[in-house]
Amino acid sequence: MSRSLVILKDIKNWNIFSGLCIRRPAVIAPELKPLEKQVANLIEKVDFERSHLSAHELRHEIETKRIANALSNGISNNAQESLITAREAEIMWELEAEQYKPAERLTENDKSVNLKSAWRALDKSLYLLVQSPKNVSSGWNLPTAPVSDGKNLRQVADSIATSLLPPRAKWCIFGNTPVAVWLTRDRNKEDTGTQVSIYLLSTNRFLFVFQK
Repeated sequence: MSRSLVILKDIKNWNIFSGLCIRRPAVIAPELKPLEKQVANLIEKVDFERSHLSAHELRHEIETKRIANALSNGISNNAQESLITAREAEIMWELEAEQYKPAERLTENDKSVNLKSAWRALDKSLYLLVQSPKNVSSGWNLPTAPVSDGKNLRQVADSIATSLLPPRAKWCIFGNTPVAVWLTRDRNKEDTGTQVSIYLLSTNRFLFVFQK
């Protein structure tokens, strides 16, 4: 038996806490690394070479042959109009593509280094940390709350989520069983320890906004 387990074995009184791991999933895909870009370009090239013509490409090819035949036998207004219509569709698509401007990867919170907002670092997962009570541990940790008033661990985890997340946020705690358990001994009382059972919460990435 390890030394840490021997120390915990002597603890007679336990303070039971329920904790919550609140995770905001990535909103946008991370930027590709140089090697990943090379592989993506290679796959795109191979897919293009193996792919069949699209409906528009087939239409353009047929109309090109029609206008060529029309020019050799005499100009046909119908063929010419059909070819112009196909070309106009391409021009419209090109104009729409030019008007589209993707949003910046960096938000105002990234630029101002606002760590209180969850709408930042959109290409990474974020985890909520809070200042821990002195009776649990010092520093920044996952949000916790003591188990009391006849509530079970899962009910306390639900109350933590309700108190921290905005009303419009959509979230879900996975299962009724904790995903991890953290044990520690009280520094001032050798026979007293703290047990924190951690639950995992998943939330809607677009509605996950903390209030200051």
